[in-house]
Parts: sequence; C-alpha cells; structure tokens
Amino acid sequence: MFQRAVVIASIALFGVVVSAPPGAAQQPSPSPCSLLQPNEIKAALHGTVGAGDLTTAPDGSESLCEWIVMLDPHHGYGFTLHVRSGFNDTTFKQQRQSALGTKRTIVKLGDDAYSERSTQSAPIASVDVWVLHGSAVIGLEAAHNVGTKPLVKLGRLVLARL
Repeated sequence: MFQRAVVIASIALFGVVVSAPPGAAQQPSPSPCSLLQPNEIKAALHGTVGAGDLTTAPDGSESLCEWIVMLDPHHGYGFTLHVRSGFNDTTFKQQRQSALGTKRTIVKLGDDAYSERSTQSAPIASVDVWVLHGSAVIGLEAAHNVGTKPLVKLGRLVLARL
C-alpha cells in the first residue's frame, strides 16, 4: 500500500506522461523488474530494498517496476524504473518539453537523456532521469532528492542489459 501511494503521488505531483503517438508500432517492453536487482538499487541509493512490484500496460507498450527504499524502519521512498516502447526523437523531445521540473541534458547516456528535478515545494522531492535508447524510453524516478548521479549509474546498468 505504501509503495503504490508513493508512486501515485510522485506521478501526480511531478510528471506528465507522454505516450507514443497513435498508430506507432508497439513492441512489448522488457520487464523492468528483471533489469535491476535490489542489491544494485541498495548500492546506488543506500537503503534497504525488497523485491519490485511490476505493472504493465494492457498493450505491453509500457511497464514499470516499483521498489521501496527504506532508509530506516520508519522512513522510505519509492524508486520506479519505467520502460516504454514506440518512441523516437520527436516524441522524446515532446516528453522533455512537457516535464514540469528543472531539466538538464545528460551526455553519453543512451541516444539522448535528461534529468528532471522537481521544483515543487511539496514534501516529496523527486529526481528523474529519462533516456532514449533506440525506440524505447527508460525512466528512473526517485521520490526523494537522491541527486542525478545514482540514477545515471543505475541507468547505465539497465542500458547494458537491453
């Protein structure tokens, strides 16, 4: 329950989802839960991490895995890995333009990449990294101010496995 609430709050407060254009070829996305292991997330984000929870769109064009990173027995935050298919340079740029936070380009990560830091003053600060890789978009989203570097590190692991 805590896990789902954190993810819903982070999406509602900090992100606009841009889907692939209508009629775009949809290929099933790989399972994001198989692309990162809890021990890798723990090493990058410095918390206790259990198994991820997979959610997949009915058409298979997007899937996401949600983990809870526990900092101590009473404090934790959500970390989500998104995998979306059917993207190209144009749709990725549209996604970037619609992002609500402060955006910065990340070089040498996938075909194109940027980070987004929440500019909201809400109690949940978020940091996202979005990567275009061929026709897929990989999103790494932390509902906690972890900085960009750990997410880029995890993004490199994911790209190496695709």
